Amino acid sequence: MTKLLPRILFFHMPKTGGTSLRDAIRVGSHGQAVERDFVSIRAALGTLPVSCSVSGHLTVFPGEWPVLRQRFVTLTVLRDPAKRLISQYFQIRRGAPHEREELVTAGGVMSLAEFLEAQRVRPQHDYRQLYINWLSSLKDPCSGPLSPAQKLDFAKAALCEFDIVGFTSSLDSVCEALRQYLPDCPASAPRLNVSASGDKQEVSEEDLALAQELTEMDRALYDWALSVSSDCSAFSMAGNPRERSDADEKLLLPRLDFGLKEAAFADVRLNGKPCDESPHFECGDWCEIRITIDAIRPMEGATLGFGLRDHQDQIIFGTNSKLLGEAIDLPAGRSEWTIKFHVLLRPGDYQIDLSLHTGLSHRDSCQHWKQSVATLSVVSFGWPGAFEGHSYVPTYVYSAARAAAALSQA
Repeated sequence: MTKLLPRILFFHMPKTGGTSLRDAIRVGSHGQAVERDFVSIRAALGTLPVSCSVSGHLTVFPGEWPVLRQRFVTLTVLRDPAKRLISQYFQIRRGAPHEREELVTAGGVMSLAEFLEAQRVRPQHDYRQLYINWLSSLKDPCSGPLSPAQKLDFAKAALCEFDIVGFTSSLDSVCEALRQYLPDCPASAPRLNVSASGDKQEVSEEDLALAQELTEMDRALYDWALSVSSDCSAFSMAGNPRERSDADEKLLLPRLDFGLKEAAFADVRLNGKPCDESPHFECGDWCEIRITIDAIRPMEGATLGFGLRDHQDQIIFGTNSKLLGEAIDLPAGRSEWTIKFHVLLRPGDYQIDLSLHTGLSHRDSCQHWKQSVATLSVVSFGWPGAFEGHSYVPTYVYSAARAAAALSQA
């Protein structure tokens, strides 16, 4: 029997040379690799054939990391934090229009110096502690706010559990480490998505100094990682190389149910029915989620969110009260809240997730995150009629003459 190649999980933090390593993994796994960016690990695994590797900018929730470590050879890469932050600016500036909007002000497109200063004052997206935030999330139980020191400790603990930790300055050593798991991995990493030569000419000594100041926390983690490696080469503190089992079954992650739970979901009903009854809907119906929350004390400015996932754990839709501009002030004791949405979905079963926290993210003092609280069963197309894809989008077809007539009557 042909020996199965180990599955690689590349936890790719942005602007660290990961595009090159993704290609090396693709070659080493004979094309059996999946790449997903800025999605949950469940969404990535939903499209992952059982024998493949996965790479990407991935979100991992509490309780998932220990399971992933058991089933994947894990890899991540660090880059000098100041250079990574500066590279982030140029990546945004060259990105798609919706990405470049982050740099647009009344005075035009931000310069590098203006971008760095904005990071200091009030960042739209905080790129200053990217390593600390991303890596600490692997170990953070979301049981309360973390101090900077706690985040650093969690990030170090996470790095200690990776099978391979590498550095952008020495990608070939990462490839060498990968070859013990993927013998056909190239000895040298291809140089892909390399910063344009003109970028460096725009960076002044003052810019670099400010970037170093802003990334002080990530610098502490980066310097610690360098101190436990040899010659800035890839290293591991996770022990001897691990063999994967012959079993090639689909990976199942634990159902999420975490948070401080000073305020928690006590009951959920869909259109008045208990959530375990999985009531049936037609496309075009309205669904009313009635949520009972128990709180031990009043909480002002809470955020109530919900999401829909399909059978492959792909997120179909998600939003929360903060994004919708609705104020959620929880009283002490029991209160009821309603989320109502139009079921414009093709037939199938969809899982409903609920979250209760502050701010825009569950990392902002999560009270309760509960996955798969109910199943939404859409049994027929209903009034819109048949269509392709997950969702119905109201669409109209008419002649130019009709459009002109309508315009003349307006």
